[in-house]
Amino acid sequence: MDMLGQIYNVFAEYNLKVKKEDKDSYNECMSMISTLANIKEGVESSQEQNKETFKKSLSKDIPLLEKDID
Repeated sequence: MDMLGQIYNVFAEYNLKVKKEDKDSYNECMSMISTLANIKEGVESSQEQNKETFKKSLSKDIPLLEKDID
C-alpha cells in the first residue's frame, strides 16, 4: 500500500488529475488499513487477559472431567 500512497502523493504534488473513483478507492483503502490496525491492536491488548481467563477455566474443568472419567 505504501507504493500506492507514494504514487498518489506524486499525482497530488504535481496537480495531476486523478479519477474520482481512484481517489475514493485510495481513501477507502487507507480507512480500511486504519480499521484493521485498530482491530489488531485491540486483539493484541486483550490477548493476555483472554489467555489467563482460559487457563482459569481449564484449571476448573480438567479436574471435573477427570472425575467424570473415573
